[in-house]
Amino acid sequence: MIVIGKLQSQININRANLEFLNTIIDDPYKWSRLFEKLSEDFKTVNRIWIDQIISTPEGFTMIGKAVTRDRVPILAAGMDGIRLHSVNRVISEEGNTIYEFSLDEAIPPPPQEEIFEESIPSEQTSAMKGS
Repeated sequence: MIVIGKLQSQININRANLEFLNTIIDDPYKWSRLFEKLSEDFKTVNRIWIDQIISTPEGFTMIGKAVTRDRVPILAAGMDGIRLHSVNRVISEEGNTIYEFSLDEAIPPPPQEEIFEESIPSEQTSAMKGS
């Protein structure tokens, strides 16, 4: 019985921590949406890679490289609210020409279902999933 009590206590602590985190996170799924969007974009745009993704209040800054210059605008065209900072021609250590780029983008907005689920209290959501 002591073990069950300890487990229940730990579950309650974890639940309280999760509820607290939900109160301080404005958009808990924003990075999932971002990486889903980038995965879709990279299916159509190859020979391009990302060096850094930096969080900003508006979204993120992405710094990367492309094998050919035309890949960067193709990637940018697939994104909404993008601001391309720079595309620079660079000679790599192997003597190949590559293109470094930097761009800002807003995080994709949540789909309507996600907004709806977040507006329902957790007890109602659990009851809806169980039925």
